[in-house]
Amino acid sequence: MIGKIRNKNKSLEVINKIDFYGVDISVNYLNIAEEKGINVSLSMLEKLTFQKNIFDLIIYTDVLEHVLDSNISVNNLRNCLKKGGIFDY
Repeated sequence: MIGKIRNKNKSLEVINKIDFYGVDISVNYLNIAEEKGINVSLSMLEKLTFQKNIFDLIIYTDVLEHVLDSNISVNNLRNCLKKGGIFDY
């Protein structure tokens, strides 16, 4: 899950102000995520197309064993993370 916080000034309301993004290679999983209001991207982590420094938070769990190249995947995600952002894996 990748998140972009829209308003950092009100910490108690921040969970309601997060835009969620999901990346997967499974159309079925992306359809489920989209039904729950998550922005989705059909992509392999090795070929991410998100711009650099866009996300405040990246949660990367239960993924590493499924990617073809973990180094490229992690580097691509880190490139998307804003300076001072949180990378939780």
